[in-house]
Amino acid sequence: MSLSVIDDSIKTKHCEKIYENLVKNANQPFLNILNDKDQIILQLKQQIDYIYAKRYGKKRIG
Repeated sequence: MSLSVIDDSIKTKHCEKIYENLVKNANQPFLNILNDKDQIILQLKQQIDYIYAKRYGKKRIG
């Protein structure tokens, strides 16, 4: 198993945990509409990629 696969697995689990916490603690009605877990995880990954690129000036590997 390559390092990038392990990294992706950890990142996915972390994103899932963030999603679960958002849903558990959500009192905002708009989060009830956003019940598509895969879409939210994709958006979180995109935000992580954007922050990484902004901070380090390059695209994240993986």
